[in-house]
Amino acid sequence: MAEELHRSMHDIEQAQQKFKGLLESAPDAIVIMDEKGNITLVNKQCENIFGYQKDELIGANMELLLPERFRSTQQEQPKSIHDIPGVRSTDIGLEVLGRRKNGEEFPIEMSISPLETEEGLLVTAAIRDISEKKRMEKEIREANVTLEKKVQKRTAELEIKNKELEQFAYVASHDLQEPLRTTSSFVELLRKQYHGRLDEHADRYIDYVIQASDRMKTLIKDLLDYSRIGREKQFEPVNCNLALAEVLADLTKVIKENQAEIVAGPLPVVNAFATELKLLFQNLISNSIKFQQPGIAPHIEITTAKQTGYWHFQIRDNGIGIDKQYQQRIFIIFQRLHNRSVYEGSGIGLAHCKKIVELHGGKIWVESEVGKGSTFHFTIAD
Repeated sequence: MAEELHRSMHDIEQAQQKFKGLLESAPDAIVIMDEKGNITLVNKQCENIFGYQKDELIGANMELLLPERFRSTQQEQPKSIHDIPGVRSTDIGLEVLGRRKNGEEFPIEMSISPLETEEGLLVTAAIRDISEKKRMEKEIREANVTLEKKVQKRTAELEIKNKELEQFAYVASHDLQEPLRTTSSFVELLRKQYHGRLDEHADRYIDYVIQASDRMKTLIKDLLDYSRIGREKQFEPVNCNLALAEVLADLTKVIKENQAEIVAGPLPVVNAFATELKLLFQNLISNSIKFQQPGIAPHIEITTAKQTGYWHFQIRDNGIGIDKQYQQRIFIIFQRLHNRSVYEGSGIGLAHCKKIVELHGGKIWVESEVGKGSTFHFTIAD
């Protein structure tokens, strides 16, 4: 019997030693108190954080570790730890200001765990100094506010510059039309009245001027169209199937002349500028028909796929393809890869496409191999 009692006492002593070891090795301050907040046990980390010695804390109320303004009066002692002023519940426990022995206040997180014992209810509080966490949160908030202000300022500046550029392009191209019309009219008169009456060099020079005037008219019209994209319009739901049908109807003549085959899968309804979206389809399809391989009828496939936050469109053709070194250049305004005698155009069509796609919060790119066709990809924000 005595041996069993001795073994039992030894086991209890070992358990207590393990408990004290765990208590002292805890990374947080540990405070054990009764239901009313009177401290019965603390660990070394508690001394380190708050600056008190153990004998100053044992028997004192938990309120000693809080700012004086949060402490109860003698007549209003708290019934439980949750009744201590200044303590508030959070998702991870309790958050409150702590107070060190030297009077310094600092933020702490406190996790409370009740434990029923033979001596009554005990409460274990794990306390963590979150001064550094709060400092970093403040820095992040301030950085976010500063960044947001910078973004807003930069966005406003870009909007102003874009409007100025669009206005400049509109005014410049509009003002260029009048002198161009005058020039074209007089050159036409020259050709009517003097064609064949001068030498062949003069006739050829007049033809060159007329051709240049015609190209200038096309460039000015394209520049005007480019400056008008997205101006003073609102997004609206657009059924891409109907938009594509209208585009194909407008292209009926060129489709028949080139014996082009256009296949499209089911297309979505997207929030878009209706006119600009149709222009996007028209430019990409017209390009695929225009840049066909000799003796091979154009075959164009249009497909879409839903991705997180956007729709991904693909327009695949069997045309001449694009060399990899030029695949970024083709989206720059007035850039051409081919001589006008081979393929007509001003070189602005794909620049139109890029601007339209970006107006819709997306991006456009091409995958292509010379002689094996091209696949134009673009995204529209959902």
